[in-house]
Parts: sequence; structure tokens; C-alpha cells
Amino acid sequence: MTADKSQPAEHSIEKQSVKPGDKPPAGTLITEQADNVIQQRLKAREALQAFRPTRDPSNSFRIDMGDGSEVKDTRPINQVEIVASGLAGMAPQVGVGEAGQLAPITPPQETQIAFKVHDPFEHLKHGVTDGVRHKAQEVHERQLLPHEGKEDQYVDYKAAREALHTAGLDKYHLPPNTIGAMLRNEQTHYKVTDQWQDEEVARTGTILKNGKEDSWASIGPAQMQVRNIHHLIDAKDANGDPKYPFLQHMKKDPLRGALDPKNAALLAAAYLADEIDNRHIKPKDVTAQSMAYLYNEDVHSYGHPKHYISCDGYTLKFQKIVHPDLKDEKYPSPEVVKHSNHVGNVMDSLKKVDEYEEKHSKQDKDKPH
Repeated sequence: MTADKSQPAEHSIEKQSVKPGDKPPAGTLITEQADNVIQQRLKAREALQAFRPTRDPSNSFRIDMGDGSEVKDTRPINQVEIVASGLAGMAPQVGVGEAGQLAPITPPQETQIAFKVHDPFEHLKHGVTDGVRHKAQEVHERQLLPHEGKEDQYVDYKAAREALHTAGLDKYHLPPNTIGAMLRNEQTHYKVTDQWQDEEVARTGTILKNGKEDSWASIGPAQMQVRNIHHLIDAKDANGDPKYPFLQHMKKDPLRGALDPKNAALLAAAYLADEIDNRHIKPKDVTAQSMAYLYNEDVHSYGHPKHYISCDGYTLKFQKIVHPDLKDEKYPSPEVVKHSNHVGNVMDSLKKVDEYEEKHSKQDKDKPH
């Protein structure tokens, strides 16, 4: 997730004081004098509007988001706009230091947030509300990735290569392991909560939320949303025939079927073919990178000229507050794709799949017949 490096801060906040026991007005900074203010939650917008550091221009910072990605900014800190903390529904809080300088109050250690500064405000880092601790624990739990390091056990690479041909995607001359790389990347980021959902599907044939099927839940090796699985299986062509006949064997029990690695590969291939059609992707733009992007869009833009940022989930909520004109980038143009963190992850996975397949192909050749 990349911080915006183009826009200077719109405002700077002067030192403000709050008397002990006073309730601070919206956006008021937290001071050392107000011993109870630090326990109060600020609304996301108010806190974000107040987050305009004005420290020594020689300082810069890095924020480790706790999921393997980082927010980096090497500009002078007094030019930095808002950067999300990665905590759901919580905005960074700010405290006034000894010399009237501003310093973020960081959440607890579980979030792995660190500031690259020679910092006289160490005491402020311990001013954390219970709410932040709760959210930090959620972030920590979200990092439990049961398939990481053993991804190859959960992907059928042969089926993934065949699916490329079955769905008619081989005409674009994509790397043979494109779909395998996408599925492998999903396994790297497969969470304990995803495992629980798959176990529920295996047990009941569906996944419920508030008594109804959760159409937004992502399941199986393809980590595909339930609504997309139903759509692809039920899709019709112009003649009213199944658009993807190679998925029709899943019709009676679609969600359990989606848990099978072979079916997951077919679903991923059908999804890409569907996206190419629906978004009218030009043949010249159909690449391994653009297919990875169609599978998981994570680039957004704002401003004129356009500035691109790659983020989703928790950080996206904050960025939409910071940049009201933030727009999703739907078309996988070369300019958009090169800013995508997800595409970079899939390309890394592609190298690993190629290496894995090459190693096992050599081992098969060396076996006595």
C-alpha cells in the first residue's frame, strides 16, 4: 500500500491546549495537560483532518501495515498528508510534544507501526485507548495465514494450465501458469477466517449471514465470491445456452464444488473470460498482469493530473476521506497495472510456480522407468 507522494499537506495545526477535564472540540489535538482526553475516541474524519504533522523536515517515516505491505514516505514530514494506520474504523491520533511539535500516538505493538524518527515523544506512544487495542488485536488475528509456506499443496497447477485452454484464454498467449499463479497468491493470503468459511460450506453446502446466504463471502482455492460462482454457472450466451458449459457439472452443488482445486481453476478461468467480455478489454491489453488485476482490483486515482494509489480494505476507508474524488480504476491499462500491489504479488507467485513446475518436471524425468 503506497502513500500519496504528490500532494503537500493542505493545513498545519498550531499548538492547542485543553484544560484538564475539558471535553475537546471536534478535531482538537490531545495535549499532555489533558489527562482524560486521550481516552476519548475521535471520529475518523475529525482525526484525519487533524493529522498534519509539522516536525523537523529532515524526518521521514515508514508504517508497516502488519500484512507484509508497508506505507512509506521519504518526503519531509511536514509535507505529508494523511496516511491510514491500517486499523478498521480508527484514525491516527495526534499529541503535542515537549516543544509544541506534533507526534502521532501509535497503536500497540501488534500492529507493527513504527516511525523512523529520532523521537522525543516516546511517552506518547503508550497513550492507547481500549478501542485501538481491540482493533489492533483484530489486525494481529488477521495475520494468521494457515496456507502460507505450503501453497503448492492447495493448487492443482496442471488443472490451472488446462483451464486456460478450456476457457479459450490460450489465444492471448498468456504464460501457461498465469491462473496457477493467481490461485497460489490466494493461498498465500488465505486467512483462518477463510478456512472457517470453507469448513462451513463443506459441512452445509452454503455459508450464511443473518440467516441468508452470504453472497459476498469468498470461498475455495480461488477465493471467489459466492455471487460470482452462481453468476458464472448460470450465465447464458446469446442463444440461451450455458455460457460456460465446462462449469455445468457444478450446478447441483456449486459452493461445495468450488472447494475442489480443479473446479477452482475452471472458475478462475471463466471469471477472467467473463471480465474480458464485460469490460471490453482490448486484446493488446490482455496480459498476465492485466488478468491478475481483473481478479483483484486495488488501484484508485484522484486529482488532475491523476495520482494513483494501491490500497483496499482498511486503508481504502481512510483514503476515501482524505481524497473525496477517489475513483476505482476498473480498466487494467498498463499505467494502472504498474501501480498495483496485487499484480506484483501475483507476478512473484508466477515465478515461484514456474520454479516449482520446473523442479518437479526435472524430478519426473530423473525417475527410473
